[in-house]
Amino acid sequence: MRRRTLYRNGHVYVPTRGFPTAMLVDDTRVLWVGGEADADGQVDEADRVVDLHGCLVTTPFVDPIHFVAESAEWRSLTQLTGARSLTDALDRLAAAARTSQGPVTGFGYDEGRWPEQRPPAPEELARAVEGRPAVILRADKGACVCSPAFTAGAAQVGVDTRGLADMTRRPGLGALLTAIVAQRTPAQQQAILDGALSAAAAHGIGCLHDHISSPRLLDGFTTTRPQLPGPVVQRYLRHVCRPDEDPAVLLREHDLHGFMLQVDGPVNSHQAALHETYIDLPGQVGPDPMPAETIAEHLVAASLAGIRTSLVAMGDRAADAMIDGMRTAVRTVGLDRFRSLRHRTMTLALADPRVLGTLIDLGVVVVRVPQVDSRWGGPEGDFTRALGTVRAREMMRFGSLGVDGLLSALASTSPWLDLDPWQTLRSARWHRFEEERVSVGEAFHAHTVGGWHASGHDTRGYLGVGLPADFVVWEVPPGELGEGPHSQLETPGLPRLRPEAPTPRALLTVVGGRTIHESEGALP
Repeated sequence: MRRRTLYRNGHVYVPTRGFPTAMLVDDTRVLWVGGEADADGQVDEADRVVDLHGCLVTTPFVDPIHFVAESAEWRSLTQLTGARSLTDALDRLAAAARTSQGPVTGFGYDEGRWPEQRPPAPEELARAVEGRPAVILRADKGACVCSPAFTAGAAQVGVDTRGLADMTRRPGLGALLTAIVAQRTPAQQQAILDGALSAAAAHGIGCLHDHISSPRLLDGFTTTRPQLPGPVVQRYLRHVCRPDEDPAVLLREHDLHGFMLQVDGPVNSHQAALHETYIDLPGQVGPDPMPAETIAEHLVAASLAGIRTSLVAMGDRAADAMIDGMRTAVRTVGLDRFRSLRHRTMTLALADPRVLGTLIDLGVVVVRVPQVDSRWGGPEGDFTRALGTVRAREMMRFGSLGVDGLLSALASTSPWLDLDPWQTLRSARWHRFEEERVSVGEAFHAHTVGGWHASGHDTRGYLGVGLPADFVVWEVPPGELGEGPHSQLETPGLPRLRPEAPTPRALLTVVGGRTIHESEGALP
């Protein structure tokens, strides 16, 4: 028999229903939503009544570009950012070795700030961790130090640690991650992954799309374990389909939902493919992007098999290759079939009318990352240094590109940017250029309804009778939740997200009636 729970005396965000304060759910669906005056009539229908004490209830967030293995690794790192000396850094690593299993990993050392003016030697690192495999990454990701045991273990999976000296390129980081994972037992790696999924649930994320950079990261563990409570996980493997292979076989073998194509790389490491030169690297326009012919070939094979693709094309030259490949593929696949699959892209070339128009015409979901502006925008930011003021600003356009027909979702790209969805919304609400700002409600819709649409679900992302019991109970800082907007960009029923205020804290996250996160003692 299904248990029914009545949540009351709160703020239930249902944009079409005014300001409900109560909600009745069972183990799978929402049964009733209404005001406090009518909640008394639902008490007899409930097995349990929860007083929300003014908390906010919303639908969960969806993170459509998330790197679970990398996020898990980030959470397990020993932080060396605050280390005062070489000795202090080695002491921190020694302490981590005593309380952990598998390779010891660290991040954030900066030998220029230490009195010794040098990083540890591999042998010193080995002594600190008592011979265990260990690797530490410098704060700027420009160098790493590996213990002899780690170097030997990496060699067994074909990773030469001598080739990791230039860590500014993402492939170098991918090789390092592969070497780390290969030196853990499946149980150790699974525990770290479970911790990353728990962290997502604790941030009110009910669904995420795990972008997997290497097939090696699929070995021995999974992010989809039905027996454990956690977010809904859709897995996308970085893979280029060829005409002579059956994509469906790979999909079934690894429990995938789709593929990822990396057309080019990040702007701030000069890996984005541009038409014009980087300002800080005169004459350099970045590596060539994936050819349009290769993109088209992949999209034909995947689309005919009914499989979705997530494409990353950051630079304008890469975006041109991407849309040329898409248009070529559509001629074989057919427009209706192509649109029905909800392929998606993350690109910074939306200011180009040809790119934007193509994505709208083909029904491609555009995944946007507002934190790019708050983290790397501005006069002193990485993008301005690399591209100059005018081109950087074009890449940062956001609200001014919210045209009719554009299918949008918001993402964190964790761990490269902050996991917190409210921080993503705040970055959209407080974009550094006023004309690019959007309301909290618009951003929330893109990070929930838009994300579920990208996931292939059109009935999720809402709180309503008969819909899945997907919801989050939030503790909102005092003064952050009001019934009337203080400005045009605030949305009644949602947090104001002022820059100086803490973001809301998830007390309870429920997906499909199943609790995936609960703060101990927060709700009776």
